[in-house]
Amino acid sequence: MKTNNMKNSVRKGLLLIGTLLALQGCVSAPPEVSASIPLIQDQKVYSGNYLSEDFSRIIQGATEGDTLQYQGDTILVGKEYTSALGLNCKSVRVFEKNYTGYDSTVCMTTSGWFMASSLTVKSPTPQLWEGNNNE
Repeated sequence: MKTNNMKNSVRKGLLLIGTLLALQGCVSAPPEVSASIPLIQDQKVYSGNYLSEDFSRIIQGATEGDTLQYQGDTILVGKEYTSALGLNCKSVRVFEKNYTGYDSTVCMTTSGWFMASSLTVKSPTPQLWEGNNNE
């Protein structure tokens, strides 16, 4: 009888340990991962419109929280970050005359700054760029 109680205690202990180990995997956060090199290399397909030289100079020196005025539009500069392509980018919120604001992104390539294509229907102000140049 003592042997059965001991076997049951061992079984219950092993079951408890197994359950705790399984639950530990469910409640632990995965480790944070960051890329030390661009995730995509040797691809130069940028979807967007290159900014005019005037506006490129303005956005180049802008930092997070800056409010810029350009040809009657107001641009609020957001966070600066490195894109998956390894480009230096800044989030922006553009307030056009007579329109509500919309979010977009400007990124720097070897050819200059461009405004990335938006996923929304609203298009950026045409005066901000020189043309529909896609590299």
